[in-house]
Amino acid sequence: MNLSVPPFWERFWRAIGHLQFLGGAIYSSVGTLPKSMLIAADEMQLTLWALCGATGLFGAWAAFRGRYKLEYAVLPFMGGSTLIYIIALLAVVLTDENPGSGLALFYMTSLGCYQAARWCSLNQLLDGPLKQLLDGPLRGWVGRWRKGRE
Repeated sequence: MNLSVPPFWERFWRAIGHLQFLGGAIYSSVGTLPKSMLIAADEMQLTLWALCGATGLFGAWAAFRGRYKLEYAVLPFMGGSTLIYIIALLAVVLTDENPGSGLALFYMTSLGCYQAARWCSLNQLLDGPLKQLLDGPLRGWVGRWRKGRE
């Protein structure tokens, strides 16, 4: 499949956006987290959040180089990081511990929508790589595994 590489500035700004996830992961490990995040999330959720956020480095590289399939593969992990933060913010806003977090909740929700839109557009552009994976190599591997068990 021969896909044209998007213009430089589109790749540049997408890469900067993806790098922000890495920045958030680093900041969460060395800086102080917002009180709302510390209240609403436990250590496991924070670790998962930082790991998912660190995938932004791969997403940034893929976006800058025009590597659609790698960017496609990384976006669900970045979306997981966004979802964890949205749930933490929602818990804080609903309990009235920090009503000011409502603004951040709207921004994070819009970011999650952007990520979902980007994933869907890449899915269409790449002719459904997840479907190709499930219909191709994995189907053959699962078939061989089942025959070996019989």
